[in-house]
Amino acid sequence: MYKLKFASYCGMVSELTETDDLAEIRADAARILRRAHREGEPVTTLERGERWEFLEPDDCGMVPDTCGELYVAHYTFPCRECGSAHETRDAASECCAYEPEEETEE
Repeated sequence: MYKLKFASYCGMVSELTETDDLAEIRADAARILRRAHREGEPVTTLERGERWEFLEPDDCGMVPDTCGELYVAHYTFPCRECGSAHETRDAASECCAYEPEEETEE
């Protein structure tokens, strides 16, 4: 599971979108970045495709709440038995699930 989050300098963290598709999360981030560029907000890339920083305008007296870091967070779910990481809760619960053997006629 992927989440697009924004952590402002004031300490507030906002979860913007959530999906299982990394391409979809990156498309959401691209829309936000395009809008920021159109409005003249200073933005820098920290990690390509993963993290961006919205900087303070040169003429600001106080740091706006819109300044901070936009980032993609990747979450996995561990299997309760073996600890293997899985993309969904269902996959994690099915990992080491007991399945009785079928009886065969001889």
